[in-house]
Amino acid sequence: MSAKPDSSYRSRPAAATSILLISTSSGRDLQLHRHLLEFDYQVTLKREPGSALLGDLQACDADLLVMALQRADAGLLQQLLDLQALAPLPVVIFAADDSPELLEDIIAAGVSAYIVGEFQYLRLPAILDVAMARFAERQAIYAELHEARKQLQERKLTERAKGLLMEKQRLTEQQAHRRLNKLAMDRGVSLAALAEQVVRVLA
Repeated sequence: MSAKPDSSYRSRPAAATSILLISTSSGRDLQLHRHLLEFDYQVTLKREPGSALLGDLQACDADLLVMALQRADAGLLQQLLDLQALAPLPVVIFAADDSPELLEDIIAAGVSAYIVGEFQYLRLPAILDVAMARFAERQAIYAELHEARKQLQERKLTERAKGLLMEKQRLTEQQAHRRLNKLAMDRGVSLAALAEQVVRVLA
C-alpha cells in the first residue's frame, strides 16, 4: 500500500499544473502517471512523442512536459530543441538508462530536470517545482539578454543616424542629437524608430 502524498511538500497547488506525460516505457509511465494523479496534477497521457508534439501540448494547455523514457536519444532531443524555439516550457525527463554522451544535447534542448533510474515518488512535487523554477529563471535570463542586445542595437543605430546627420547636414554631434530627439518627439515615435528612418533615407 502506497504512502499518502504530503501535500505540504509543494510550493504551488498541483491542481493548477497541467502536465503532458509522454512515455516510451510502458511500465515506468504507469507508475509515474499514477503518482502524478495521486498528487492531484492534471495529467494527459500520450504513448509516443509524435511529430505533433506542439499540437498535443496546446490541446491540453500543458504547463509542463514530462517524459518517461527508456533512454534519451538525439532525435527526441532535436524535437525538444525545436519545441523550445516555438513554445518554451519546462521539460522533465525520467529515463531508465543514462545517456552521458548526450548530456550537452539534453541541456541545449532546454530540459529542466533529468532523472535517471529509480527515485522516491514522494520527491515528485519537489522535482517538478525545481524544474519549473529553473525554467522561469532561464527564461528571465534570456529576456534580460534579449533586452540588452536590443538596447545595444538601438544605440548603434542611433549613433549611425547621428553620424549621418553630422555628415550630410554639417551638424555638430550635439546638434544632431537634439535633431533626432526633436524629430522623434514631433512624429510620436521612439528614438530608435526615428534613427532607423534616418539611416534608411540618408545612408
